[in-house]
Amino acid sequence: DFREVISRFDHSLTVALLTWKFTHDKKATIAGLFHDVATPCFAHVIDYMNKDYDKQESTEEKTGEILRNDEYLCRCLLEDGILIDDIIQCQHQYC
Repeated sequence: DFREVISRFDHSLTVALLTWKFTHDKKATIAGLFHDVATPCFAHVIDYMNKDYDKQESTEEKTGEILRNDEYLCRCLLEDGILIDDIIQCQHQYC
């Protein structure tokens, strides 16, 4: 009986930490952190309704838009020479 509550935030942090542990790739780690940023509540139900439950890409279409619209995030990433497109590329590469 699994009683621990794991939020989407906890899940995303765990993905990022595991990605860093195994790759030490900053772009891939950030991609892992933001991989669910565009998914709505009940995401897997939506994936099923969109007939996309295998790849779950339909709920990720807005990821780039959401990240690009965050001016602070874009400035932080640019300080490290990382573009939003780098993050999107990593998400497609590892998913």
